Order: sequence, then C-alpha cells, then structure tokens
Amino acid sequence: MMIYCKGQLLIKGCMILIALSFFLVSINQVVNSQEKNDQIEILIQKLKDGKSKEKIKAIEELKKIKDPRAVQALIKTLKEENEEVQRAAQNALVDVRDDYAIQPLIEALKDEYAFVRSTAANRLAWIRSNEATLPLIAALKDENDKVRENAAFALGWINDDRAVLPLIEILKDNDEHVRGEAVEALEKLKDPQAVPALIDVLKDEHNWIRYRAASALYKIKDARSVPAFKDGLKDKDASVRRLAVCVVLGKWGMLLLYQS
Repeated sequence: MMIYCKGQLLIKGCMILIALSFFLVSINQVVNSQEKNDQIEILIQKLKDGKSKEKIKAIEELKKIKDPRAVQALIKTLKEENEEVQRAAQNALVDVRDDYAIQPLIEALKDEYAFVRSTAANRLAWIRSNEATLPLIAALKDENDKVRENAAFALGWINDDRAVLPLIEILKDNDEHVRGEAVEALEKLKDPQAVPALIDVLKDEHNWIRYRAASALYKIKDARSVPAFKDGLKDKDASVRRLAVCVVLGKWGMLLLYQS
C-alpha cells in the first residue's frame, strides 16, 4: 500500500512539474512578444523622428525582425525624402523573402506612390507565392510603366498558370520594357497558349524583344512556331538568326521539312 501511495505522489509531482514548465514557457513567450513589440515601436519611432543615420540604423534592425509591421514600416520609408534613407529601405526589402511579408507588399501595390507600387511588385517576385498572383495581374493594368514591368517580372517567377492570358494581353503594351518582361515571364511559364502571340512578337521593332520571343518559342517547342523560325533566318539581328539556325539544323529540322 505504501509503495502504491508513493507511486501516486510521484505521478502527481511529475504532472505538476510538467504543468509548471508549460506555464513558464507561456510566460516566456508573452515576455518575448512584448519585448518584440516594444522594439518594433521604438524603431518605427526612430524612422519618424530620427536623423538620417539613425533612420538607416533602424532600417537595418527592422529588416531582421520577421513581422509584418516591420515590413509595413520599411514600405512607408520608401516615401522618405532623403534618397540615402529611401535607398536603404529599398535594399532592406530585398532581404525580406518570407511569407509574413506577403500581405504588406500586396497592400503596397495600391499605394498612391508609383515607386512604392513598383518596389512591392518587384519584391513579391522573390517570395514567389501564388497568393500574390491576382493582385499582380491587376497591377499589369497600372498607369505606371515601371509598375507593369515589375508585375510581369514577378508573375514570371511565381509561375502560376492564371497569369498566362493576362501576360499575353500586355504583349502589345506601348512600353518596350513591359513587353520584354511579359515575354520573359511567358518563357518561364512555357504555356502553348502563348505561341500565336509570341510569333507576333517576332515582328517587334526591338531586336532584344524579338530574340526573347524566339527563345520563348524555342523552349515551348510547339510545331506552330516552325514557319516563324524559318522566317527568322532572315532577321536583321544576328542573335535571332543564330537561334533560328539552331532550330532549323537541330532536332526541329524534321518539323521544318514537314512544314515546307
């Protein structure tokens, strides 16, 4: 009976110790969370009131904190009048590549400042989350060329099939860099739906865009593009001609003969 009682006491003692350890862990988490909140608030205040060097130092600290509020603060600092501070915030956002940054960056796509929208689109490329696909598709219609360009760039890296048709639509954009990024994005997506539109891009006035379109078609490897490569042998740009020769003389040669 004595042994049984001692066993019961030992079990109760262990349960108390386990409960106490969980309690201490919870207390520690609360303390750490409060310290983190205080740290973020202090750094945000420095961004508002500090001198340039203090702001840059605060930026360096904020980029180490994995918290959406830190990202929001860095995004707001992109509007800073001091170019050195603005550049520091932009560079800090380069290192922010985790999921906690997705929502603040998506929200920034609607900011009143084009530079903020453009930077947000660019940074979403490096996180590569499908959650950003639809907001970036909407950004393809932005009034600012650089925003559209970076939105196309990001969609290429995210590699979501939902972006194929919207990217095809902006292949006729007035800005050559927007068109170029759309072509490169479609090259990454490798969707056959883009073939007819990419064939049309082979008539673009800019050599580098025609080359990117030829490269995209080469990677998609769709028989519909073979006649276009045949015409590409006469392109005025040497890089386009070289790629066309590679196709004609390579494993696509039989397709070319079949089409002739």
